[in-house]
Amino acid sequence: MNSKLVARTAAAAVLTLTAAFTVSCTPSGAPGHVAVSEVSPPSTMKVPGIGTVALDGVIAQKYKQAGGESGLGLPTGPPKKVGDGTIQAFAKGAIYSAPGTGTHALSGEVLNTYLAHGGPRGPLGFPKSDVFEVKGGPRVVHGGWGAEFEHGSVYWLNRGDDQFAGYVTMKN
Repeated sequence: MNSKLVARTAAAAVLTLTAAFTVSCTPSGAPGHVAVSEVSPPSTMKVPGIGTVALDGVIAQKYKQAGGESGLGLPTGPPKKVGDGTIQAFAKGAIYSAPGTGTHALSGEVLNTYLAHGGPRGPLGFPKSDVFEVKGGPRVVHGGWGAEFEHGSVYWLNRGDDQFAGYVTMKN
């Protein structure tokens, strides 16, 4: 059974999700924003200015886990196939899904560093983890964020002088 729910915010922007089960949406209070409280994969989203974007089941589930619109923002276009994997770009990050590595959310400078090194087509391959805090997080010297990939790791670490630097390590 498919159900369809249309939620309108004060700004009259419309977000439509179609799912295998019921989808619950409520206005989040911010103009043009809708909070998705329950998504049953797969789903489609009608994104203002973009049109309809289909999220497959595992990407829709990861999107919800990553905070949905408040965490990753809205999709910036349709998903893209890379080899046997899928990439879904969002305003504040991306979700990568591939059979051998699973489905993972990347954002911030870890994502930027990964993309600068070729993304999934580059030497790192697909992500094997979401972004995680390293050594106590970004407020600690040599702490920051990281992510694991098929063939290496990306870290964005506090150098100790209120500056951060990206590091890429490759597996032997």
